[in-house]
Amino acid sequence: MIVEEIQVGVPVSLQGPPPGTPLVEVGADFTDLPNAKDVRAAAGKNTAVALIASHVLTHRRSDPRYRAMKNPPPEHAAVGHFERSRWTDEAWADTDGLSRALEAGAVLLQTPVSFKASTEHATRLENFVAHAMRPRVSLAWEWAKGSWPDRKAFDLCERIGAVPVVDPLTSSIPENDFVYLRIGKPTSRKQIHDDDLKEIALQIRDRTGWVVFSNPSGVADARRLLEML
Repeated sequence: MIVEEIQVGVPVSLQGPPPGTPLVEVGADFTDLPNAKDVRAAAGKNTAVALIASHVLTHRRSDPRYRAMKNPPPEHAAVGHFERSRWTDEAWADTDGLSRALEAGAVLLQTPVSFKASTEHATRLENFVAHAMRPRVSLAWEWAKGSWPDRKAFDLCERIGAVPVVDPLTSSIPENDFVYLRIGKPTSRKQIHDDDLKEIALQIRDRTGWVVFSNPSGVADARRLLEML
């Protein structure tokens, strides 16, 4: 799917009903990638989709999600941190296949704290993006807080063609044509004030990309932002 405007929505669980927002982000509750039919049922028939990539690409074998997989990679498998192996190649093939079936406009790469700023990690991410990039989909990168200085991560994204993912309530919005904003956390109880939303709307109104509200009041906040755009 070619994205030509700001899409606003929330994460969606495979267990829940469609939230009714123009965009949903799927993948946070996956251990194994599901089939596209189940995702579409949870998202809504005509809802735009952003997909979180398989954790096999980003997280090491010690991540607890591997224990919940039906057929996890063996303990010795080279997985996570964008290692190149048969397991990560299969994980990307499955992620890419699902994103095509859903016509996802973005695939989100979420790296853990252990994926720290280094030349080796920058090179691995750059090589992965070069291998995975294709027309009609953007690759977005969300680094764990404290693992990369924002400026260094922004510079890397600009160099390799990835979209940096930020929370505009805690970080500045990069001056890119494409943006991916993930606002709040599932455990957050703090209300997002109208002034904050108005400032976000002002900065992104003429850009392209995705805004995902991850906080408990996300559906209502998404609708508030849409009214301001």
